[in-house]
Amino acid sequence: MMARAASLVQALEDPDTGMNNIYLVTKNAKGRDNDPELLGKDFQSVLDDNSLQTYDAITSAVNQLLQSEYLHRKKREELLANLEEQLAEVKAARKNPLDKIYKAHVQAVDFAETALTPK
Repeated sequence: MMARAASLVQALEDPDTGMNNIYLVTKNAKGRDNDPELLGKDFQSVLDDNSLQTYDAITSAVNQLLQSEYLHRKKREELLANLEEQLAEVKAARKNPLDKIYKAHVQAVDFAETALTPK
């Protein structure tokens, strides 16, 4: 969720096929775009993948952003606001607060809030 909120994980249309897929979008040390890395056909398939390689790539990209572009308190507050919006979307879609997917998203936002709050 944090990677999506920071626009690291995006739905992009392949210009050759017209198909939308989910990609990891990162920048190199010079701030130039790296080639987007295909993660899956939709956000749920990325979550269901459970690949260590995918997890490591996303975690590494998020950590790099948190240590560079998201050091400032306001940037972190914007990221948290985006996470809250994502949580509201999931709640609206799932409707039941006992739903396992909704509860997992609540836990993810709680974890992100802890990670992003200055100590």
